Amino acid sequence: MAKKRTTEQIKSSWPKWKQGGFDLCWSFDWRLGCGKKEAALAWDEWIDSEELSTTAVNAAKKYCISAKGSSYLAGMAPWINQNRWENELPEPRREQAPVNEALCKCGGPVTIRYLGLCVRCYSNAHSMIYHLGEFRPFREVFAITLKDMGLTLSEGESRDDWLDRCRLEFFRRAKSGLFKSTKNMGVDR
Repeated sequence: MAKKRTTEQIKSSWPKWKQGGFDLCWSFDWRLGCGKKEAALAWDEWIDSEELSTTAVNAAKKYCISAKGSSYLAGMAPWINQNRWENELPEPRREQAPVNEALCKCGGPVTIRYLGLCVRCYSNAHSMIYHLGEFRPFREVFAITLKDMGLTLSEGESRDDWLDRCRLEFFRRAKSGLFKSTKNMGVDR
């Protein structure tokens, strides 16, 4: 039985140009959920020269930019296995709808037209919650709650690291039963 290899083990046998090309290509916005190991195996099989690596990386970048947001965006492994760097990119199908040029006082696009506000300004002005005996803006209560839980953004911490820390704390509390309610909230299920 063959021993399973990790992505890093697969890459470690490659020359530097092949590793660099793969890492750059992997950094593009591929379909969510595509596997890095499958992409590495496809790269290992199909990319056999520095020239082909450069060609594939350039074509992949153009492809990912042109297909961004499309439901037809492929994963990296299928894209490589189908030699799509040889394909020409299709022309855009149609013009985009005209954009609403109205701007909110904060500079964001107006989404609540009758009030002339963007979503953020609307929620700041109108999202209230009853907390500690008074109605307060939701964002204020949310900030207080995060501070009480020790989940404020630390100095030097990236937003992604902070979100990971919040996620871990949520799952820790959920696992320990801190979120379970013994009261009937009056909600029909």
